[in-house]
Amino acid sequence: MTFRLPYTGSHELWNTVPKGELIVFGVDNPLGPVVVGGDDHLLIHLPAAGQTPATIRNDRLRVIGHLTTKVKWANQQVDGWNERLRAEVHQLLLHRVDLAEQGAALDATSDVPLYRAPAGEQVPIPIERKALRPSENSDGTAATADSADPVMAQEIYADIVQTIEQMTLAMERTPTAAKLDEEEIRNLILFVLNANYRGAAVGEVFNGEGKTDILLRWEDSNAFIGECKFWKGQKAFGEAIDQMLGYVTWRDTKAALIVFMRGGQPTEIMEKAKAVLRTHASFESESPNGTTTRGDFVLRSKRDEDRLISVALIGVVIPDAKGGSAAP
Repeated sequence: MTFRLPYTGSHELWNTVPKGELIVFGVDNPLGPVVVGGDDHLLIHLPAAGQTPATIRNDRLRVIGHLTTKVKWANQQVDGWNERLRAEVHQLLLHRVDLAEQGAALDATSDVPLYRAPAGEQVPIPIERKALRPSENSDGTAATADSADPVMAQEIYADIVQTIEQMTLAMERTPTAAKLDEEEIRNLILFVLNANYRGAAVGEVFNGEGKTDILLRWEDSNAFIGECKFWKGQKAFGEAIDQMLGYVTWRDTKAALIVFMRGGQPTEIMEKAKAVLRTHASFESESPNGTTTRGDFVLRSKRDEDRLISVALIGVVIPDAKGGSAAP
């Protein structure tokens, strides 16, 4: 016979072994008939052949009694852990507050002026976020998402790409960036972009989709697409291009491919990335004004050959904490 026993709490705790269980239960585990059935119930399997109802009832109550004891032991350990964790976090926060207050006091009394980074190395975060807007239609009216030719204003696109470049340059100079993965770096870029721009119809226009995508939306359409990828070879980079093209919704979409290079030769990697773009089936043209860490391309949509995508290729050198090399 199988009995269903409801419970509340974290089902992962059923897989733990409290200290008391090892001491009291020993090798002969009386909870052998118990199986975790889901997030809200256990299943108790008991033999019924040749057993009387009274025997089955006693077996069931005995198992439930052992379960109740295990829950008590587990809760005691969990409560103790949570209490220690709260105390530890509290002490860490107090320490951080002390450091901040000491720094502020030193800054207030110091006779040495603070060094201000050159404008080209700063990541600007304006007091008021800039409004995203599309280019005007040929008749001078503002474009909408339903317009035949909704095109993101070129100066806004250039400003977004410049903001990303400044952000990534700052990361190149930060040793701790070596410890970050794709999603963590993407989130840092999102933080700066969210501080700089606001959409015409939504409050937060930059949102992460999946693991690595950056989307700027205007009136429920994708106006800007960013893909953050660590360099893992030309094949993987080609797949990143296809992934980016799959998000295109506007007739003329602006996009950026941000390639993080950890180890290897950055110049060689950027040339390989540019070569992949040039030989891609959607390649249309390339700007002659590219640099060692920047390239500007125009691709055609796979779904509509009349739909063009302006793509900025941005290379970022990430310090390699392990001393490894990039993929070939």
